[in-house]
Amino acid sequence: MFYGFGVDDKDFDVKSMTVAYEEQMPDWIIPIADADGGDQICLGVKEEATGKVYFLDHEMTDGVKDTFLVANSFSDFMV
Repeated sequence: MFYGFGVDDKDFDVKSMTVAYEEQMPDWIIPIADADGGDQICLGVKEEATGKVYFLDHEMTDGVKDTFLVANSFSDFMV
């Protein structure tokens, strides 16, 4: 399920989910979708990560090591 902006259900709001995962997530990605079971699909928003899509394994707690590149662009991710 993809998240939106300013939606009533905070479990589906990008800003709310960013706050919820801020302790586990590097600051260069934001969550854009639920990948089931609490894992997250994230979008790179800083420097060389910008525009790339990542998978965040929420059960790992090592920041960068629990973040895996999925696609080099959102367009590639959607194909």
